Parts: sequence; C-alpha cells; structure tokens
Amino acid sequence: MLNSGINNLQAGVCPANHRRASARFNAANIRGAPSITRKVRDLKIASVKAAGADILVTEGPDGRIASLADALKAFTGASPAWSGDMVSLIEAGPAALQDLAKVHDAFSANPNAIPAIAPEAIQWHPPVRRPSKICCLALNNSANSERILSGPNHPAIFVKGANALVGHGESILVKEHYGRVHPEPELALVIGKTAKDIRAAEAMDYVFGYTIHNDITSPTMRAEDTFHYRAIHPRKDDDTVIEYVDTFVSYSGRYKCSDTFSPMGPWIVLRTQVPDPHALSVRCDHKGELVTEDSTRNLTHKIPEVLEFISGYMTMVPGDIVSMGTALQRANGTGRAVQNVDLRTLGGPVSVSIEKIGTLSNTVIAIG
Repeated sequence: MLNSGINNLQAGVCPANHRRASARFNAANIRGAPSITRKVRDLKIASVKAAGADILVTEGPDGRIASLADALKAFTGASPAWSGDMVSLIEAGPAALQDLAKVHDAFSANPNAIPAIAPEAIQWHPPVRRPSKICCLALNNSANSERILSGPNHPAIFVKGANALVGHGESILVKEHYGRVHPEPELALVIGKTAKDIRAAEAMDYVFGYTIHNDITSPTMRAEDTFHYRAIHPRKDDDTVIEYVDTFVSYSGRYKCSDTFSPMGPWIVLRTQVPDPHALSVRCDHKGELVTEDSTRNLTHKIPEVLEFISGYMTMVPGDIVSMGTALQRANGTGRAVQNVDLRTLGGPVSVSIEKIGTLSNTVIAIG
C-alpha cells in the first residue's frame, strides 16, 4: 500500500517495494491525457482548470482523472483547505501526505466511486503555478563534458521567473525577433520544505516530488546579450591599483526567461515513487520524431550536491523548482541535436518524456 511509502517519505527513506523495472516512454498526443501508462502505479498530482475552476487533480486506474477535493471528501470525509492549491498542499506536510496515501489506495480500489473528468475538458496549469523561483543548472550533463572548455567545478545556476511557465498542451510563443529557439528536456524537482544551508546527506528530505521541464532557449538572444569587455579588478600585487581583464559575460533575462519559455508538468510524482532519480530515461520528440534520448545518470552534479550548493546562497521554500540540466545525448549517438530543432521555423509540437513521470507536450505559435 502507498501509506508505507508516505511514512518513508516523511523519514527521508525510499522503500524497497517501490523499486520497479524501468520502461521506455513515447510522447503522448497533447489532446489526450498526459499519462504515459494506462495502469496506475504511482501517486500523481496536477494543477488544472476544469469547469471554470482552478483545482488539483489526481490519477486513478486506467488513466482516470478526478478532482482531488472530490476524492478527499469521498474517501476520507474531509475537505481540507489545501485540497485546491499545490503550494498549500506541500506546506500542509505529513498530514496531507497521509491523506493523499488514503485517497490513492481507495481510488485505485474503487475508481468508480467519484466522477472522472474528461481529458479534453481539462486545461493543464504548471504543477506549481507561481513558485518563488525556478533554479536551473547550466551545462550539467557529463555526456557532453568535452564541450566545456573552461568552467567551475561546482554547480552553475541561473534563475527563471514564474512568467516563463506554461502548462502541458499550452503553446510556446516564439516572436520573430527571438531568432533561433530550441527545446531543452530536463528533470525538475519540487521543494517540499524550507531549505537553507542544508547538507547533501539530508538534502533528499527536502524534495516533495518530481516533474518535467522544457527549458526553452534562444541562442540568438544569448549572443545578442553577451558582453566582451574589460572588467576592472584590483591588481594582484597592489590592491590600491586597478587592472583590466578581458571578460565575456551573458545575462539570461531574455534568452531563458521570456514568456512561455518554461513549459512544465503535467504531473508531480511524489519522491517515494521514484526510488532513484539518477536512473531515469529522458527523451525529447519533435513532431513525433525522436531527437534526444538520454538518462539522468549523466547529470554531472547530482541532486544532494545541488541542493546543498543552492541552499548555501538562496533559501528555497515549498513549491520552488530546481531544474537539473538538459538531457543532451542525441538518439543513438547520431542525427539531430536539440539545437537543430528551431521552433521558430519548424513549429511544433515538441514533447519531453521522463520515465515514471510522464510526458509534457506543447504546441508552438510563431508570431511575426
């Protein structure tokens, strides 16, 4: 039963009975339910709009989608205040996790006890609609380490705003002056409790669950916003005197953070349901053609190290997102790379699939 897994989640332990064989996933039609498998094995929660209301939903057997509030009332008799908002659910802590476990077990056993919501009646929001920050890892893929001519030994991070978020099935808007724009498939994690100056050994206790992020990028705007200039530094042998050092610097405000540049979702899968987040297959498809097929085992800096590092500089709060870096390995080691997929000229749809989590698919609208 899921309850044992929830107890272990609170204790920071991954139960052995959740270790199941890996499966390869194909992109789902964006008009269908975004569940990869029709047999429910894991607890999934999503933020959606249905019948004009913003609600949370969960998935039952055979891909049935139901209101979480309805499920809670039917199976626990309760109507908690957190049942309609993802951040409130996360902040509710262990009691909410226990209720989720009860709902999952009861819904799996009695799928007809509550009404299902038709997938076509759902508008998918990002799972966390307005996180305080989206922390993203730069060049965090060891499969492409030879491309890095110089760089830090520690995780390198940049921050995206909630303005960039868009849900499953929604459109990525690409304006003509953006130039070249391409997808970047990434595993993202959702922070479960306030994290400040934490240690790597305890870092997994701060993870609520996992979702999918497509870190849309414009190399054209990156180049336009790169400065080559003479930086001023104190001279090494005399700090009362300045010296000039040739420097290149680029700022990610436009090329990473434009509106709709962070498709995310559709589901959050609880941490207990993913025994090893560093052993998940990741793929990116464009118009149904496989572009990238990689694994999270290729992440250079793993989740515990990353959370320790980020929390030493930025306090993370419940609902914050950490995106672990792009899965860049080309399918079969040959063919196109994600950089070849210019969404401005080629359009969409584009999808990202991650083992045990699901498929995120988005259309593309070129403007101008």
